[in-house]
Amino acid sequence: MNSKTRLAAGLMLVAGSCFAQQFPDRPLRVISPYAAGGVSDATIRLMTTRAEPQLGQPIIVENRPGANAMIGSRFVAQAPADGYTMLWTFPAAISRTFIKDPPFDVRTDFVPVSGMCMTAHVLAVGTAVPAKSLAEFVDLAKSNPGRLNYAISANSTMLPMEMFKSIAGLDIVGIPYKGSAPATQAFMAGEVQAVFGLLASFKPLEAAGKARVLASIYPRRPAAAADIPTFSELGYPDLVLPQTTYFLARRGTPVDRLAKLSGVMTTIAASPEVGKACFDTGGEAVSARGAALEKYADDEIARWAAAATRARFQPSE
Repeated sequence: MNSKTRLAAGLMLVAGSCFAQQFPDRPLRVISPYAAGGVSDATIRLMTTRAEPQLGQPIIVENRPGANAMIGSRFVAQAPADGYTMLWTFPAAISRTFIKDPPFDVRTDFVPVSGMCMTAHVLAVGTAVPAKSLAEFVDLAKSNPGRLNYAISANSTMLPMEMFKSIAGLDIVGIPYKGSAPATQAFMAGEVQAVFGLLASFKPLEAAGKARVLASIYPRRPAAAADIPTFSELGYPDLVLPQTTYFLARRGTPVDRLAKLSGVMTTIAASPEVGKACFDTGGEAVSARGAALEKYADDEIARWAAAATRARFQPSE
């Protein structure tokens, strides 16, 4: 190889190296498979806005709701595994726990880029219900089989109650509603006596004297719910079902690209701003990364699957 040939080869290596380091060289997308305006939307946009200057490209957040989160999730599952399209979701929601035959396997087709917020539902009862504690609510339900109702706004609110009913031996009737807003309205109107809902929704109602929060399905009491006992500490250790939201990428995304996205997003997830945003939605930020984050996600999916089996829960078609 003469000197000109060596020079040309060296220039090609440098150019190739520079090209590899250019990711991302165009805008990225984050797909949310849920409707816009939810309590987490602002936190998604906070994280993506803070990530843009570090990645050097805009990040477009797109809401693609429908079909139990399958429309948006399938879109990402079919996108190229190049790091330019991420999915934001609660992974168990798009697993076989809730979907009978999903067109992908959330564990093998996706990989966590970063966590965002860990939240969990709380059990609330109306102020007309003569139960001021979980134990009193259990006694009330047992003495009135089939006479108490609870609101179902989604599979993720139905499963905890069905598991609670199974463990405690309760006969409480579930009434389905098309979303959390009508379920909350029915609860406020006294059409149902109980509901599982987000702490961020029911804590203000409790403060206003319009609801009574009895327990949460957090693994421990986070700062946002320090005054609310967990089901676990009240004698129901299997009712530990937090919901952690993640940014996911297609498995097979180049390692260097995944590492860059993960480094940026997990750093932002650990920031005070995101911590406050997660606190305001009733939870806490999750900033694990790499293998630890993937195990965290796998363990959470497994817990929800085990809960579904115990409650004889049937996934949606």
